[in-house]
Amino acid sequence: MEGRSGWPRRRSSRLREFDYATPGAYFITVCTHNRDALFGRIVADRMVRNRLGEAVAACWADLPKHYEHAVLDVFVVMPNHVHGIVTLSDAPTGASGAPSTVAGGGGGGGPRPPPPPPPPP
Repeated sequence: MEGRSGWPRRRSSRLREFDYATPGAYFITVCTHNRDALFGRIVADRMVRNRLGEAVAACWADLPKHYEHAVLDVFVVMPNHVHGIVTLSDAPTGASGAPSTVAGGGGGGGPRPPPPPPPPP
């Protein structure tokens, strides 16, 4: 089946009843067209970004300047896709991506607390 643009229609994985503007953490994956390796290559088991891969990373880091409720977490550039976690805060954030105020227990832009100690033997 084709959509209006002539491209094949693919089924959306989004939940129809969910409001994706709701504060919370979102895992994001964006793939390149045809999964072409546009962002760099793997050399000796390490990702080496090219100029386009560096531009993608810079755009990710710049998101809080454009979206005041965006709090950035981990992000990785791969040769043909990117993964990231962004938290939509209920409080506006500063340009750093960390909340400028904490409302309703939001927050999430600062350092993470250390993991709990292991249980005793």
